[in-house]
Amino acid sequence: MSAPLSSSAAERAMRIIAHARRVLSGKPGYADEWLRTPQSALHEHLPLQALTNEAGARAVVEEILLGLEHGFFA
Repeated sequence: MSAPLSSSAAERAMRIIAHARRVLSGKPGYADEWLRTPQSALHEHLPLQALTNEAGARAVVEEILLGLEHGFFA
């Protein structure tokens, strides 16, 4: 069982989850599935795992979600 998130980590996670849901809104539930699926851009880690620190959250948002939002990844 993992430790509870700090309040700043929980706020960061909620912000990133909301962003993922906006970017991946084409199919209901897809964003939540995507957040729980290993991603090659994160060296096969889960996006949710990366949200525990600011650097990981930036990687998810800047490198992946913004790339998806702007059509850099297919």
